[in-house]
Formats: sequence, structure tokens, C-alpha cells
Amino acid sequence: MEEFELDTAVHLSASLSPIELKQATLKMNGNSDEDERQRGGEEIQQKEKTLEESLNDINEGPPYSIYSSFEKYLIILASSCVAFFSTISSPIYLPILPLLEKQFNSSEEGMNISVVVYSVFQGIAPTLFSNLSDQYGRRPVILACLVIYILSNVGLALNNSYAGLLLLRCLQALGIASTVSIVSGVVSDLTTKRERGLYMGTYTSFSNLGQTFGALIGGAIEVSFNWRAIFWVLAIASGTVGILFFLGVPETNRSMVGNGSSLPQRFRIISRPPILTLPTFRRRRIRPGEQNPTLEKKKKFDLLSPIKTLANAEVALILTPSSVSYSLWLMMLTTLSVSIQKTYGWTSALKVGLTYIPAGVGGMASSILFGKLLDYNYKRVYKKFLKENEALDQPRDQAEFDVLQTRIPVFFGPVILTIVGTLLFGWSIDNEINVACVIVGSCLLSAGAMPFVTVSTTILVDMYPNKSSAAVACLNLTRCLTAAVGLAVLSLMNHSMTIGGTYTFLAGLTLISSSSLLFLYVKRDFFHERRMRRIEEHRSG
Repeated sequence: MEEFELDTAVHLSASLSPIELKQATLKMNGNSDEDERQRGGEEIQQKEKTLEESLNDINEGPPYSIYSSFEKYLIILASSCVAFFSTISSPIYLPILPLLEKQFNSSEEGMNISVVVYSVFQGIAPTLFSNLSDQYGRRPVILACLVIYILSNVGLALNNSYAGLLLLRCLQALGIASTVSIVSGVVSDLTTKRERGLYMGTYTSFSNLGQTFGALIGGAIEVSFNWRAIFWVLAIASGTVGILFFLGVPETNRSMVGNGSSLPQRFRIISRPPILTLPTFRRRRIRPGEQNPTLEKKKKFDLLSPIKTLANAEVALILTPSSVSYSLWLMMLTTLSVSIQKTYGWTSALKVGLTYIPAGVGGMASSILFGKLLDYNYKRVYKKFLKENEALDQPRDQAEFDVLQTRIPVFFGPVILTIVGTLLFGWSIDNEINVACVIVGSCLLSAGAMPFVTVSTTILVDMYPNKSSAAVACLNLTRCLTAAVGLAVLSLMNHSMTIGGTYTFLAGLTLISSSSLLFLYVKRDFFHERRMRRIEEHRSG
């Protein structure tokens, strides 16, 4: 069942044209002259009155979040530092695959299985932990995930068997993979629709720094020490981030703290960071015994919530190309590691790690760019909607705005980048063209694939704001399981179809799957009307 946030402030500010807004402001300040009032007529006078009354209501009402824009950025960036370990754990591991192949007397296919099992648990874990974060709060669940992750890294550093490697990689993913969807919930807790694209783009780009520098860091550590040191570094670094998170990041779950003005009542030692004792935060809290109107109703724990979300036709149409592009991206990273060493003869793990930087930078930059484009397109279309529907004067009527029409067009740029980058990458390796072409191809592919995550996550949070972590867990489930299948057959495809043929096939698959977005956009009126009927049924029921 779709649930939509109400953004009253946007409705008020955008419901007047620039000239009318200026006239309304002049009247409220007592500075408009008689001629301007007469030219406005009765219609503008009525809007002036409505605007003045509404602005007074907003000033008297509680803000959506008690935190300033700068504080929101700090909270999201600090939370992104936790999610960073989810994104770095896969690429930091890729440069040492040939070394582990020899260490455990395995094969290329055997090492790919260690990547596959990580992807499987990366998809499954959020279905549990994300639901727990919606139920019990973001902080306790994130801290529990970090403990599991730290212990698994210690185990990997001490491990001496192939079976142990697979088991501990599963535990590693089980611990840290959920933080991606949980931090998406944090972004949803703090932001409204009109600003969410930029914050979500900032979060995904910062957390994806692990994908940018993971392979380089892994290669540098292996060259300087050995492969075991990689897992020791992950354990120590994540432990340090965990301590800082415990001390300084507040709980944001709106069913527990509302807009941040209430203190969580469960797991007080874990849920209340010491930083909230500072006077600047204490002044913003409501008084004991006061009702907090921003508290939202707590959702029931539902382990099948991601599956139910996927049953929504719109969600399925959006997640299909997102899952394919993510799988393609991860398959590219795996192929890059093996091909650079076997095809181009680069045996140094550090040099192999350097080849991942352009892909990471391209993905990070495009996530920010398309995040800003999401916000721009939303504001542009929403303003046009309000101008055409000036009669909508009740907050609930804002649900009638079809947010998908502002989000889906942003997908089409990444689709083109992904296909071009995929073809360039695959055939450059297949024909052993200069390695620079391979790197450029990987950069373009990443620049196209990463925005799929930003846009898809933003849409899911828009559609399910009250259970955002569970909704994003649906995205993780589909994309990670799809990636697991792709990685499992990658070596077989490369051997039977050649690398060029494999990536031509994947480019075609990306194009075909992206047609679902075009279908959803063309049929947007049909889906929107159906969504409105469900909302009305939910309200009447």
C-alpha cells in the first residue's frame, strides 16, 4: 500500500506566481501601494490572505526536523561512514582474488563463489535488519551490525581454510550489508521530498567512496603487508567509526523521536548518544509530559515487507533495470581484476587497485549530479502542478501529485552511459586494446550504473516514507541476488562467448530491461490513477 508524505511548505511557496508572491509579501509588510492592490483584484487579495494565514500556521507548527541543514549533512555523512564499509568490503577484496586462489588451492570459479555468497547475503540480510531498524530504531541495529562485521573481519584475518573463507564472507555481508538500507532510512527521517534527491545523492556518493578507493586500498595493504592485513584494517577502522557513531549520531526513527524533539524510550543507553546532552540540543527538545505531534505511528514488524513491496507493479518495473545495471557493474569490477592481471600482465595488486579509481570517481560524481537533477526536476514539475491545480488547498491533496513523473526521466541519461561504457569495456579487453580504453569504459559504465541506485532509492523512499528502510531492503534483495546469479555464471560466459560477447549481451540486457522505465513513464496516468484509488481505499478503510 502506497504511503506518501505531505510537503505543505512547498505547496504554499509554489502556489503563487512570482508577481503574486511579491504582491502578497508587500501586503503582509504593509508596504504595497493602493495601485498594486487594485491591480491584483479580489483573487490576489484572497491568495494574500491565505498565504498570510498559512505562513502563520507554519511558523507556529513544528518543523519537519529540529536539525539545521548543516546538522543534517553531518548526521548523514557520519551515517554514511558506516555504510562505507558495506561498499568497500567487495572491491577491497577483488585485487587479492588471484592470491587467494593460490593460497587456498582453488580456481577462478572457486574464488568467484566467495564473491557470489557475499552478494547473496548482502541481499538477504537487509530484509531482517532493516525491518528491525524500523521497529526498534536506527542506532541499536547499526551498532549491532558493526559488532557482527568486526568479529567476521577478525575471523577472516585468522582463517586458513577455503570453507572458513566462504562462511566468514557470509557473516561479513550479514553484518554490514544492511547498513546501506538503514542509512537510507536515516535520510528519509530527516528530509522532505523536495530536498531528498540532493541528500540521497550525497549519501550514495560518499558511501560509495569505498567503491572508488577500495581496490586501491586493498592493493596497497597487500603490497605493504599481506592479504590478512586487509581484514585487520577493516576491523580496526570499523570499530573506530562505531565508537564515533555511538558518541555523536542521534536516533532519527520518526516513530521514536518524531522530528528529533523527543528522546527514544527504549534501549536508552544505546539509543541516546552523549552529544544530545549539549545545551544546543537540549533546548530543542519538548518538555516532559508534552505531546509530540511529529511522532509517527510505529509499523508492525513484517519480515516479508520487502517481498510485498516487490509485488507492486511500479516497484517491480523500476527495480528490474536497477538490478541488471548493478549486476553488470559488479561483474565489470570482477572482470577488471582478472583481466588486468591475465590479459595485460599487471601482477602488482597496487597497480590493479589504481585501475579502479576512474570507475569509482565516475560513479561518485554522477551520483551527486543526478541527485541534484532529481531535486531540480521535482521542483520544476511540482511548481507546474501547483499552478495548474490552484484549487488544491488541503495538505492531503498533495498526494495527488505523481512524484514518479519527476523521477523516471532522470533514469534515461544513466542508461545511455551504461550501454556505451559496457561495449567499450568488453571489446577493449577482448581485442587487447590499450588499457586506457578499458579504464575509460569502466568509468563510463560506473557513471551510468551508480545513479540507478540513487534514483531507485529516492523513489522507494518517496513511495514508502514510513517504512523506508524495509522498502530499500527490497532494492538490495533484488539487485544483490541478481548480481549473485551474474557472478556465478560470469566465468562460463567469458569462456564460451568471449569477454566482448559477454558484455555485448549484458549491454543488450540493460537496454531491454530499461524499456520497463519507458513503459512506466508512458503509462504513468494509468498507474497514477490506480495508486490514487488505493490511497482512497486506505483512507476510507
